Amino acid sequence: MADAMRLGIVSMMRDPGEVLKTFVRYHRNIGFTDFIILFDDPEDPDIELAASLEGVTAVPVDQKVREEWRQLRHYDQCKDYLDDTVGARQLLNIEYGFNLALKMGVDWLLHIDIDELFYLKNGDGQSHIRSLEEAGKQSGVYHNYEAVPHSFEIENYFESVDTFKKPIPLLKYQKIERQGIWPSGRRYFNFYNNGKAMTKVLPGIFPLGAHRWIHENGPLDKIIFYNPSILHFSVCGYQHFEQKYRHRGNFSDVRMQKDMRKNGATLDLDARDAYASGNLALARELYQQRVMMQSPEIERLLEAGLLRRFQLSKFLLL
Repeated sequence: MADAMRLGIVSMMRDPGEVLKTFVRYHRNIGFTDFIILFDDPEDPDIELAASLEGVTAVPVDQKVREEWRQLRHYDQCKDYLDDTVGARQLLNIEYGFNLALKMGVDWLLHIDIDELFYLKNGDGQSHIRSLEEAGKQSGVYHNYEAVPHSFEIENYFESVDTFKKPIPLLKYQKIERQGIWPSGRRYFNFYNNGKAMTKVLPGIFPLGAHRWIHENGPLDKIIFYNPSILHFSVCGYQHFEQKYRHRGNFSDVRMQKDMRKNGATLDLDARDAYASGNLALARELYQQRVMMQSPEIERLLEAGLLRRFQLSKFLLL
């Protein structure tokens, strides 16, 4: 049997709570060995929890780390947005985490968030990475599915949410139409739909945004997958929805010179406005009408082929 490789995850988090245990346990069960978790708040109460988990390197993003950001490739791009744009801090933390993974001897590194899982049907991340190695690839790109929560109150979304919207390219490949089937007035994906990526950890590689990696000499030799894939448990449960937008505060419509409304991030902006104005009734309505769905609607969309159910229980066991 081939020696196990060190498969890592880099992630920036804030106040992840008990779900962090499930996140780490799940990924360890499918073959990941190292977790580089950068805490956006250096006083985060969950830093101690993270540090207690096997394989986790917990990094408080304190003034020392922020000083080290100045040496990173993306610093000049991000420096004017650090205080009010979470994406700017995230990009620097991904790059910082990659450099740490290189020093630690991690072989491959995936960037995902606390509300995401790397899904393989067979649950064998090590064999997947060996197949990439054997094919001479330097990166894997994974389409993402977006969760459809069916409840207002959800504690551990990894254990209770199993239904997801299929990636748009997959619908096209399967010749499944959304028009006239998807509920009127709802966006299909509320959040990103361009997947996430894993890279071989080599000198000269750095993040190309939050979704891809690149080498200083040019693009990486990559392969794109539907399986494995990324399961995005986006704001599953109203308390997680509220936590997200309270943490983000009254951010600008423009994110690092990109107009969010033109990019379709309308739920982000509407939720921001609801919390900024103190209109909690509107915030709850946004969650109920634009994030969660009732069971009859979910069943109809499953039958139409727009949604898919995933069975994760065997990968969540201790």
